[in-house]
Amino acid sequence: MVPASGRYRRPGGRVPRRRHGAFRPSTTLASGHDCTATFLHTERNDLHGEMIARGVPGTHESGAVPMKRTMTVSDSIVVDAPPATIYDQVSDPTRMGRWSPENQGATMTDGTQVAHVGMVFDGHNKRGPIRWTTRCTVTAAEPGERFAFRVHAIGRRKPVLKAPIASWEYRFEAVDGGTRVTETWTDDRRSWPDAMAGAFDRVATRGRTFAAFQRKNIAITLRNLKKVMESAPDVS
Repeated sequence: MVPASGRYRRPGGRVPRRRHGAFRPSTTLASGHDCTATFLHTERNDLHGEMIARGVPGTHESGAVPMKRTMTVSDSIVVDAPPATIYDQVSDPTRMGRWSPENQGATMTDGTQVAHVGMVFDGHNKRGPIRWTTRCTVTAAEPGERFAFRVHAIGRRKPVLKAPIASWEYRFEAVDGGTRVTETWTDDRRSWPDAMAGAFDRVATRGRTFAAFQRKNIAITLRNLKKVMESAPDVS
C-alpha cells in the first residue's frame, strides 16, 4: 500500500533505505512526478565519481563530467596558385602524404586516379611508431571548388573495423593573391559518450582531445601544402 505521503513503506512501517545512485520507482508511481531528470542527474554524478576513481584525465573532485567535446575544427590559408591546380593535387589521395603530418599516401581500391563521388581508397597513416590503415569514400568532388571524404573503417594493416570515424573536407575559393584553401575535420563518432571519447582521445593523442590534435595537424597540413604548391604549382 502507498500512503498519501507518496513514500512506500514495508510491512511494519519502515521506509526502505535508498542506496546511492539507485532509482526510486515510487517517486513516479506514487506522487506522479516525472523523475527522469533526477535519475539522469544521479547517473551523471555516479559516472563522474567513477571517472575520478579511475583517474580519467580532465576530471576532478570539484568539477563535473567534462564539457561536451568539439565535433568540428577548421582552418584556412591563402596559396599563390589557381583553385583548379590546387584541387587537382588535393583530390588525389596518393599525394596526400606530401603535406599531411600523419598520412603516408593512399591505395586506390578501384584503380582510378580522377576523384569522383563514391571513389574508395585506403589511407596509410603513421603517428610515431604506430601505423594504421583507414578505408575512405569520397563524398564530394567538385573540380576547383570542393573535395571531401569520410573515414568509415580502420585497422592496422587492413581496415577491418567498420564504424563512422571522421569526415574531411577541402574548399577552394579564388581570392586576391591566389586561393583560400579551407580544411575541415568533423568527428563522426557521434554515438560515443563524450566522457568515453575524451578518455580514448587522450590515450591516442598522448594527452589531448582529437579536436585539439587535429587543429594542430590541419595547420601543419596547410602550411606544407602552401610550400609545395608555391614552390612547384604545376607539379605533375
